[in-house]
Amino acid sequence: MYTVYIVDDKKLIRESLARTVDWEGKGFQVVGMAGDAFAAEEGIRKLRPDVVISDIRMPGRDGFELTREVYKILPDVKVIIITGYDKFEYARESLKLGAVDVILKPIRNSDLESTLTQIYNQLGEKKTVSSEAVSGVGANPAPDKTGETMGHLTRAVVNYIDQNYAAEISLGALAEMYRVTPSHLSKVFKKEKGLTFLRYLNQIRMDHASQMLLDPKYRISEIAESCGFHSPLQFTKVFKEFYGKTPRDFRRR
Repeated sequence: MYTVYIVDDKKLIRESLARTVDWEGKGFQVVGMAGDAFAAEEGIRKLRPDVVISDIRMPGRDGFELTREVYKILPDVKVIIITGYDKFEYARESLKLGAVDVILKPIRNSDLESTLTQIYNQLGEKKTVSSEAVSGVGANPAPDKTGETMGHLTRAVVNYIDQNYAAEISLGALAEMYRVTPSHLSKVFKKEKGLTFLRYLNQIRMDHASQMLLDPKYRISEIAESCGFHSPLQFTKVFKEFYGKTPRDFRRR
């Protein structure tokens, strides 16, 4: 049995899902539930479920924020987002974060059970590959398992950078956060993304900086600080590497 954790601020929805879905028939069991993201994070750290089902709109901290935290705790977890809002932006953001599926409320059990079948097969394939790698059975099983793990690690790091680009971020700090060595993280990131960790970080910062430069109300020093640079001089140097001109010249175009 694989384990599931349900997060929704509506008690009726949580209990309805726990009671009416054919969990056992799909190879799952519900091990915990929470009505808000803070309680959910604590429960997920303790129970370490295989699947997290979370609503988007919750008081205090939303499902997007919870998903980001969940992937830091469990990079291989499968997340299903549920929402009562049929908005493309919600679906796009959910899938960008790495969610397996987005299911609209009112939830049809058939839709959720279909997604659970998909997840069960994915988890089963991973378990089979892992067993073969240990026993030595099968042709080249390790790359498949390694590839999936690398993908989850890279996705988790990308998600963290996208949300925290304005903060001080280092390869070493992220490696410690995800319990890998800096050299391993550097190699995995370059292989998966096709560019170095620092290049990706600066690319995200430059994307935001170029947008802010279009608004004259922001001073260049403010933009530099908002995009994670210690000084306008450092910001200008990196900006010129990306765009071939200084932020001031870019603004004058």
